[in-house]
Amino acid sequence: MEVRTLGKTGLKVSALGFGGAPIGIPDYLSHEDRDSPAFREEAIAALREAVARGVHYFDTAPGYGDGRSERLIGEALEGQRDRVLLATKYPFQTDATPAQRTESLKRSLERLRTDYVDVLQLHGGIYDDALADRILASGVLDWADAMRERGLCRLDLRRLHDRFL
Repeated sequence: MEVRTLGKTGLKVSALGFGGAPIGIPDYLSHEDRDSPAFREEAIAALREAVARGVHYFDTAPGYGDGRSERLIGEALEGQRDRVLLATKYPFQTDATPAQRTESLKRSLERLRTDYVDVLQLHGGIYDDALADRILASGVLDWADAMRERGLCRLDLRRLHDRFL
């Protein structure tokens, strides 16, 4: 599998990554029942096959099926943490406290069956200037620094922000 650098992060990732939305979000790309045992088995087999074929970058979010994607990835990749890079997201809320942000991340880590993620991202879409200013003023970058210092993530939002601007 070809390896590339992820943006300006310095992380070396497989050219193909595994996005968790299709295994988590109901009716995303298919109408299979995401809660069925058969779907669960297929998803876990696909995740393990991806690793076997050299994919080692897995991107998910707590919002992908109310944690379903993170749970499936955690189950499938358990015992292989040293072979994969995990990225998850934080749903930005202007009124969230640092304690609430930390609790959200800890729940993601529990579902992923790991004690850290490699990349922690803001979950969202297109940010206009006003929303970007609110995000930057919210303290979320300071919180991300604290999560990195605590070892809960390797890369944080501030380092990514600084590298891209």
